[in-house]
Amino acid sequence: LEKNAYDMVVAAGLFEYLTPPMRDHFLREAVKILRRNAELIFTYLLQKDGEKDMIIWPGHSGHYVVCSNRPETMEEKVKDAGFDILEHTPPFKGCVFTDGSSYEYRMIRARKI
Repeated sequence: LEKNAYDMVVAAGLFEYLTPPMRDHFLREAVKILRRNAELIFTYLLQKDGEKDMIIWPGHSGHYVVCSNRPETMEEKVKDAGFDILEHTPPFKGCVFTDGSSYEYRMIRARKI
């Protein structure tokens, strides 16, 4: 994608499928394509105390790697990539499954420096 050409990048429901190296690559690429003062908005799966950051989840069409992140790690990574954090939401429920269970997500809205 063209460098410094975009006003916003939105990634909802993506980060749970990105391993830590993939997450870091995404942030580096986002900062390259965004104009100065442009925004990055994304959600991520909240890693709870005692949980691993990557698990293998058996889905209906195959196994998936599911990744979660700690809030302090996400803030650090976003700032290191070249963004100021404008908003970091408290946890909220993602999709609710038929058994009533859900995952907790957070959202970050950041501006390219």
